[in-house]
Amino acid sequence: MKSNQKHKAQLDQIPYLLHHISFTIDGDMNQLLEERLGIGVSQRKILHVLHERSAVAQNVIAAALGQTESSVSRQVDYMHQKGLIDQKRDSNDKRRQLTILTLKGHTLYQEAKKLEQHYFQNLLKDMSDKDIAKLQELLELTHVAFGHETNHTQCG
Repeated sequence: MKSNQKHKAQLDQIPYLLHHISFTIDGDMNQLLEERLGIGVSQRKILHVLHERSAVAQNVIAAALGQTESSVSRQVDYMHQKGLIDQKRDSNDKRRQLTILTLKGHTLYQEAKKLEQHYFQNLLKDMSDKDIAKLQELLELTHVAFGHETNHTQCG
């Protein structure tokens, strides 16, 4: 097989593999988070943004997660009812509400992070440290190619 054809054949598999891996991980994490902590992946991502950025407006959360404001608003309402987050007025703009983690939300974030770390340790247990470092490097390059930062605060 010529180099160009081999390269094209490899590229043909990448969309499927990325989608399948993402879908599988999201499903697994959603089930794990729901069973153990009573939250889903969407709420876990919001907890991450709030952990990284403290008090932020919902439109900032939506932008960080690449979601619509209405989707984030529904999640925020649900999380507020569960006592995971609270809202306060922005001292610089009284018309604006800022969303913040409560102590319960911070604790749940830490528990979710531990579950996620355990999941990935188990998933990658047969890979060498060198392979894991290469995987991270390639994922970060891909992330940047999509126009995102690599500081891991975008969506946790």
